[in-house]
Amino acid sequence: MRGQQHDAQQSQVWLSSRILRAALRQELTNLRAMPDRLDFTIEERQLTHVSVEIVATYGDDLREVGAETRQRIDGTITKLLGPLPGWNPTTSIRVHICDIRTV
Repeated sequence: MRGQQHDAQQSQVWLSSRILRAALRQELTNLRAMPDRLDFTIEERQLTHVSVEIVATYGDDLREVGAETRQRIDGTITKLLGPLPGWNPTTSIRVHICDIRTV
């Protein structure tokens, strides 16, 4: 995956999926949850969807964990790639709780 942006001089900057994956893993790992799997969908050199599987902590409200995960993903992507055409956090980000862990 490569995220493309142009600066004022029309230079292009490319972001590899390895960098984005590492940034998201770091941002999503906390006491409540940790990412198990991250997948990206790229269409015409543009990030269109992120799918993440999360291991949540027993006893936490899973809806809150999902909403917080979605916000963190959206914030990280916006910080790294800026506004993306057609990007909508509600439909572009899929969060799946795949497992529960005890603390």
